[in-house]
Amino acid sequence: MDSQSIIWDDTLKFEANYSDIKSNIQQKLQDSIDLYKFDDTARQIRYCTEGPLVPNDNGKIPILILLSNPHPHSVRQGMFLSPNRVGKENPFWNTLRGTGYFKHSSQITPALMIENRYESPFRIFIAVLLSFPSNFPHELPKIFGVCEYRKMIIAGKRKIDELLAKHKIKNVICFGKTQYDIIASSASPDQYTNALKQGNVIRGQSSSSNAVSIFLTFPTGWRYDADSHHMKCENLKQIMKIILSASGAPVHKAENEKKDFTPPHQKKAALNIWFVVHHRDLWDVDNRLIGFYNRNQWEPLKVGDIVIYMQSNK
Repeated sequence: MDSQSIIWDDTLKFEANYSDIKSNIQQKLQDSIDLYKFDDTARQIRYCTEGPLVPNDNGKIPILILLSNPHPHSVRQGMFLSPNRVGKENPFWNTLRGTGYFKHSSQITPALMIENRYESPFRIFIAVLLSFPSNFPHELPKIFGVCEYRKMIIAGKRKIDELLAKHKIKNVICFGKTQYDIIASSASPDQYTNALKQGNVIRGQSSSSNAVSIFLTFPTGWRYDADSHHMKCENLKQIMKIILSASGAPVHKAENEKKDFTPPHQKKAALNIWFVVHHRDLWDVDNRLIGFYNRNQWEPLKVGDIVIYMQSNK
């Protein structure tokens, strides 16, 4: 991969359901089918993806802008959050400028971001949590099924954790709840955009490190309010002020600034995957039952956890 490029190839290999997944991609992503190469013999799919964008080290505060997954249109143009099909700039960049913490008026390119050729107190990393490109994030579990989608989540989270550790990034801004719910130690609140609209800041800690703060803001394309641009700018500005303040950099406190929104009743533990084995005797009684010997075995299970179980003959 060229040092100024963020586009590269990745491969997914499937032991089962390859034909169904291939068919789903051909049906749901037919407008961007050129991005996917199918190897029926090896049962694998090779595809183009983007990121992460790693800027040169300029001594400024590193932050990670975390997106859900690449959009095919952006992959083709070679840059995150590229202009739309009529050349209009992605609204994300105007939101970022609206905070006052990013100043650059010309076209946004990988080289610009990698070389830090913009005015900001931050060194801005950009990455996607899930590498497979699609028009909408919610298409992925429908295309791949729950099991393969879960594998994709685990692999994506591992890569993000490695990126944070390698570059000593202590602050992640998630533009959407999918990313936040996967990498934060607590879930996002219900109807989180309403909390954001009220001027609150949603912040948690990484499920992998208490030293990393995870922030949740509006999705990049959110526009479901007459004042959506101002709301997005103000929320992102509040987040950046918090990061600057925590770093020791001077920052002016806005009047009537809202407190962090972290209601205890919304928090829950990160989801887990459990492998449970049916004992033969239990299976013979009722093949729908999953049994445990004592309370210590079943108490760690939480609502929303994924349980994979099998029958044992021993």
